[in-house]
Amino acid sequence: GLHVVRGDRGLRLLVAGEIIAFAGFGTLMTADAPLSDAFGQGSTGYALLIVAWGLGQLIGTTGTGRILPPGSEPLFMVVGLTLLAVGTLMVGVTPTFWIAIAGMAVGGLGIGGADVARQTFVQRRTHDAVAGRVFAALEFASVAAIGLGTAGAGPAIDAIGAQQAYVVVAALMAVGVAVQMGLLRLPEAATVTDVRNT
Repeated sequence: GLHVVRGDRGLRLLVAGEIIAFAGFGTLMTADAPLSDAFGQGSTGYALLIVAWGLGQLIGTTGTGRILPPGSEPLFMVVGLTLLAVGTLMVGVTPTFWIAIAGMAVGGLGIGGADVARQTFVQRRTHDAVAGRVFAALEFASVAAIGLGTAGAGPAIDAIGAQQAYVVVAALMAVGVAVQMGLLRLPEAATVTDVRNT
């Protein structure tokens, strides 16, 4: 799977952008509860943050699955990752808890839409015989990045605060977006598998 990823520029850009962007994901998951406490909302606020994220992700995945035109996967991935960064920044800079809730929903919407486009993009660029191994390699890279972010999350949040951690992660995500912008300049994939748009 890693051999296939190394040999395809589109997959390389995809995984590089994800590693950078998702390195902060573990920090965000760790920061959610302290963030709610910082707003004085406690466990109820924490639940609202997670529900807002989940609703945004649900809308992003179902909506993108219905409207994604063939060949537009790179654009949807970049837009989705951009929304994720914007939503994360909203949470990091707002003094108002309800705007933080809205930021979580925007972030969930972005990652949900990007994920649908990502799966389709990988399928279109990968032969069916090795698709499972390619997905495994990509997931390994993403989960490893999240794990590294989680490992350093506690000390980072203690040092700068939960809300400021969102600002730092948003900047990291913006770098991931910049890397994935290269996807917009890719030629049409030479390999088209049995993906159907129905």
